[in-house]
Formats: sequence, structure tokens, C-alpha cells
Amino acid sequence: MKKILLIQLPTPQLFSDTDYFPLGLLYLHSYLVSHGAAVSFLDLSGRTDDVENWAIPEADIYGITCTVVHDSLLRRLSFVLKERYPEALVIAGGAHAITLPSHLLRTTAVDAVCTGEGERMLLSLAQGNSLPFIEGLVWKDRSGNPRCNASVPVIGDIDTLPLPSYRILDTNRYGCVISYGNMALRGGTVITSRGCPFHCSFCASPAITRRKFRLNSVAYIMEMVDMLSGDLGYEGILFVDDILTINEDRLSLLCKEMKKRSLPWSALGRVDCMNEKVLTMMKDSGCVQLTVGIESASVGMLNKMRKGITPKQQADAMLLAHKVGLPVKACFIVGFPGETDATIAETEEFIRKYVVALGFYGTLNTFVPLPGSDVFNNPSAYGISIDAEKAFDSYFIAGAAGIGGYFHRENEGDVRKWVDLLRGALQGQLTYYRMQYRTQLPGASPVPQGDRR
Repeated sequence: MKKILLIQLPTPQLFSDTDYFPLGLLYLHSYLVSHGAAVSFLDLSGRTDDVENWAIPEADIYGITCTVVHDSLLRRLSFVLKERYPEALVIAGGAHAITLPSHLLRTTAVDAVCTGEGERMLLSLAQGNSLPFIEGLVWKDRSGNPRCNASVPVIGDIDTLPLPSYRILDTNRYGCVISYGNMALRGGTVITSRGCPFHCSFCASPAITRRKFRLNSVAYIMEMVDMLSGDLGYEGILFVDDILTINEDRLSLLCKEMKKRSLPWSALGRVDCMNEKVLTMMKDSGCVQLTVGIESASVGMLNKMRKGITPKQQADAMLLAHKVGLPVKACFIVGFPGETDATIAETEEFIRKYVVALGFYGTLNTFVPLPGSDVFNNPSAYGISIDAEKAFDSYFIAGAAGIGGYFHRENEGDVRKWVDLLRGALQGQLTYYRMQYRTQLPGASPVPQGDRR
């Protein structure tokens, strides 16, 4: 078989790009290994030097995963690779590739873009099949013209996939923070599903996964948990699914297994998937924080976001979590199209009443129209304009570089004002929370001074 090198790019826009495992690449690696492919992994996270200085081993196929913030980095790396190894194939995958394949073919030196799940596609390449015959690829012919193959079917039973190759990571570098009382525990990240059944207008997930929602069994999940908490030495687990709480029966089984292990864990959920029974069993099984997407406390804004929840559901969920003693981190979007001083005032009131007053945490994310989202695909319907030729580097939501970049500049001044207002409502509690725990992790870099969210 041909030699494949999977490449994880650095993400300098973040405080740390080693909090979360590169799970997509870890799944690809384990799948290829299980089928006898010659595959290796190059982890470039944390690198801040020029692409031209990177030592990249020779391979037949380079698989590079990318999100929107990696746009220019991918471009530069693709040209470097084609200059050094002109006979090699350079393949782009990940969210940015799936949502903007034509853009990447036009602006980079990649030979092809994977527009779906990459396991079968990369294996087919490793087996020597030609680009025109591999499902899920958009590629350039000899004349440089784009060619689009048939889409690759999704993997229906994701329990058939081998466990992700956690062991290829430098586990001394990777780990998120699981806050447990006054302690900061080193957490490992686990994903237990693929896709999302919802269609929020700010989210690219429907385009990336074609709304094909699939769940791992609890038995499969616990194999990952036991590997991480066993000889790999992680002290807690962060489930990074968009909505771990979506299936109450599965969640109940998961909670029973986590309780047996006395292992602190945290997860993400939706307020309409939270009731007293669910929150109580999560708390009793070791859940130490539930992150929920509140986004806005304005009915009008929630409708524009197609969030499918109401401010009453939000408030009820926060009160229930407080009742059972389960800490919550509430996430908010600032500056979604249609935002006004009045809608921000509603969100500010919610923060003061249901976040700060209840002793919870909050985080602010400035809105950006992610490629693949309905806002990006239909900007005029939301009353905004998007400069599609602008570099995507500033296209992040929150991180080390401060407030996110915008592809619509109509209300940039207002957004900065609103962020300051809501940060004031949060009374700085999230800033201190991040500083307190992030810097206690062994080997962790201190949180940079300046703007923290």
C-alpha cells in the first residue's frame, strides 16, 4: 500500500491548541492501521514558526485536516509539499474542506478535497485507486478543472470503527481542564456520536454531516473512557458531542457506567434535553459541569438562529441545574444578524439572573458566518454581506487573539460594545475561572495576559 502521512495543523488563534484531541485524525489513523495501511501521524500543534521551516517526512499521500481558520496555513503548506514532493498527492479534509471544496481547489495546491467521512476514501487511495474512481472526492484534472465524484455514503454503524489512536499522541502535551471542586484535573476528550439532528442557522454541522445522526453504544464509549483513565493517566473525561443529552435512555446507561468508575466528567447539552431526572443522574454519576448553548435570551434572536428553544426553557433549565447542584457553563453568541441594543439587554438580564446569581459560568462568542451554515450560504436573507475573498485567518469565534474577525463589518462597533457590556454582566467570573484552573495543570502554559474569554 502507499504511505500516508496525516497532518495536524497548529491553531495559533487559540489559547492552547492541545486542550482537545484531534479526534478526526485519530479515527482515520486507527481505521487505516486496522486495514493494513502504512500510515503515520505528524502533530504540528503549538508550532508558531514559518511553514517553510517544518520538517515533513516524505510520503505518497498527505492527508491534512483543516477548519476555516487554517485556510491560509493549508494554502502555504500545500505549495511547500508540492514543491518538495511533486509526485505526492495532497488531500484536504475536515470541516473547511467539506464546506468549501471549490475554494480550496482554486486557492491551494491540493490535488483533491474529501467532502465526507474520510476513512474509506483514504483507504481507497492507499490501495492505489485513482482519483476519478474514489467516492467523496472533488479533484483537479490535468487541466486544473474541478471534477466532482459521487458522494461517499456515511458509515451507518459507527461502533464498527476501531477506537481512535489515542496512543499516538504525546499525552504529556494534550489535556483539557476538568474542574472538580478546587482541583484542576487533566481531562481527555471523547466523542460518542457523529452528526447533529438540529439545524441552527449559525452552525455548519448540517452541511458537514448531512444531518446523518449516529450514536455509539455505551459499551464502545466505555472502552475509550477506560483507555484514557487507565494507563494513559487522564483524571477526567470531557464528552465533546454537540449534545450528549439527546438520548435519555443511552445517557442513563452511560451515567451508570461512569458512576461505577468514580470518574469526574463534563459534557455539552441543550436546555430542551434537560429535566430534573436527567440532571440528577448526571450529577450523581460524577458530572461536574454541563455546557449549554443559550446563545441569546431574545425570542426574536432565537427564532432567527433557528435554535428551537425559548427563553422560558432556558431559565427553567438553569433553575433545575441549580436545584440539583450541577454546575453549568452557559454559552452566548454576540452580534448575530439582527442583534440590537434591546436584544442584548434581554441577554444581559438573563446573565445576571440565571448565570451570575446562580453561581454559574458564562462564555461569550462573537458571531461569525461559518462556511456551510445557512447564514454563510444565504447572507442576504439575514441582511448582511460577506467578503468571500477575504483571508479566513481571523475567522474564529473566541481565543487568544481577542474578538473574532468579521466578514460583515456593518455592526462591528456595536459588537465590541455589546461584548464589553455582557462581559461586565458576567463580572469577570469566567476570566478568573480559566486562570485558576488552566495554570494549575502540570506542564500547562499560563493563560496569556490581555483579552481572555
